[in-house]
Amino acid sequence: IGVRLVGSEMCIRDSHRGYMSQCYGKALLGKGSANLSGTLFVSFTIGPDGKATAPRVIPEKSSIQNDVLAQCLFAGITSWDFPVHPEGLDMDIRYPFVFSDRPPTGMQKTMDKFEKLRTR
Repeated sequence: IGVRLVGSEMCIRDSHRGYMSQCYGKALLGKGSANLSGTLFVSFTIGPDGKATAPRVIPEKSSIQNDVLAQCLFAGITSWDFPVHPEGLDMDIRYPFVFSDRPPTGMQKTMDKFEKLRTR
């Protein structure tokens, strides 16, 4: 489906998979992104309210460098509710988003149409 969840399931839930696949699809539609696969390593802080702030890519740990994908993921991360620390402390999270080189389910037809238009 375009994205594989790894690491702490406490942090990124399966319910976010659809959103992440949409972000991946947007990035694939971008010029020069036909073979986008690898890891986008992101750090962010979860506050006492369960909201994430300050998301950023950790470039030295990421094999993907794609601003469209990163900005889309940041929008999701900062809108999701996360579990909170039992003592109400901030939690610094580092999370590897792993993407395959295949578009999300149902996206292949869109990709084929886009590729035909782009190569005319």
